[in-house]
Amino acid sequence: MDTRTLLHWVATHEPDKKDSAFAELSADDSHYPALLQSLIQAEDASMTFWALELLVKHFPLLLQRDAKLAIPLLLPCLLRGNGLVCDRAAWALSIIGKPAVEALLAAIAAAPDASAAANYIGAIRGNYSTYTLAKQVVNSLANQLDSPNADVRYWALVVLMDIGPLRPRFDERMDKSDFEPLYGQLLTVAYDLAPHQQYEFALRYIELLEKQLDSY
Repeated sequence: MDTRTLLHWVATHEPDKKDSAFAELSADDSHYPALLQSLIQAEDASMTFWALELLVKHFPLLLQRDAKLAIPLLLPCLLRGNGLVCDRAAWALSIIGKPAVEALLAAIAAAPDASAAANYIGAIRGNYSTYTLAKQVVNSLANQLDSPNADVRYWALVVLMDIGPLRPRFDERMDKSDFEPLYGQLLTVAYDLAPHQQYEFALRYIELLEKQLDSY
């Protein structure tokens, strides 16, 4: 059975066909190339989501091997306006590793609009290879703290706080000193955004930043 038909059955929850179709799609590598291409060919977000779900859960090594091919197909998925699709695309980019971080930094710098920039920034948040380009990531996001767009500033704040040393899951392979010059600016952004976006998150960031600045 061709990949497109099987993926359609999975995406539409076709009775009596979904489970067997999913099993066939994930059984071996034969469907992998078509699943990858379906990221730009799928008719709707549901098919894109299931293609990504299959890729990240069953073909992670192939994604790493084919980074140069996969990354240009994954980046547009971050802009589809669907939370589940965006989540799985970011997961796939995290699997790919350092080349994906490089691509995200380039995408942020060349983003056609603020919405795209915010989505690219958000995708860095859970990327496990951020440490490989930590200084470049921090510098890129620091520049976005000055964006005239509130969503871009918000996501730059969120990602810098989440990957930074004030949070318990800080990756010690990164240098804490790269973040220290930003605490004052991060606090300013958090105060600015607190009345408008994710109030509780902003208050928590304010608490952490003020405590750190008071310790100097």
